[in-house]
Amino acid sequence: MGLIYKEIFLRGDKGERRFQALWDNGSSESFIRRDLAKKVAAISKLRISKGFEMGKGTLLVSESTPILDIEIEGFNLFWHFLVVPDLSEELIIGADFLQRWKIKLDPENERIIIDPKALKLKLAFI
Repeated sequence: MGLIYKEIFLRGDKGERRFQALWDNGSSESFIRRDLAKKVAAISKLRISKGFEMGKGTLLVSESTPILDIEIEGFNLFWHFLVVPDLSEELIIGADFLQRWKIKLDPENERIIIDPKALKLKLAFI
């Protein structure tokens, strides 16, 4: 099984940019590296910092979050990401995002499976 990396397009109130995202259903949350988040969006400070233990005992601490529009495989979605200063990836798409949008991962074939019918229940296209 391989890791799934897919390029996605993010839009925020400061601009837009393509990111290389690691799609990881083993990560409970979705994260973005601070230097990149600042380029596309204003970042809201969290009232209380959040800490997350990653693989091999690494601790990630987030103090802020932006809400971004996400374009992936022709679909326009939105999400909030936890900002981490020294994240090893540009962006990590976690289980929180996958569950919300009912997206499945196929690691064996390195594919993302988006069901347009599931999105219809969650989005009103205007």
